[in-house]
Amino acid sequence: WPVRLELATVGLAVSPQAALDASGTFASLAGFVDQAAWPHVLPARAQAALAVHDTALAVNTYRHLLDLLNQPDGGGAERRDSAVAALGRLVQATNN
Repeated sequence: WPVRLELATVGLAVSPQAALDASGTFASLAGFVDQAAWPHVLPARAQAALAVHDTALAVNTYRHLLDLLNQPDGGGAERRDSAVAALGRLVQATNN
């Protein structure tokens, strides 16, 4: 999984489609390591979706990330705030 994580995050600069493909493997697999990588992979997936002009996928990915990061102990607050801001910008842009 480290190679897939690297492809999903670093690959964004080289090929958004490759980053989407690599990040998609984390969404389709339900193993613990895949779930543990979601907070790192999902922001890259959303950015890759935007790079290929798939706003719906980006919005859904940020919503999924927010669901994952909404922890009662406050964990993930920084990533959650970043995802909330990105989702807000996307929703506003699609409504204009």
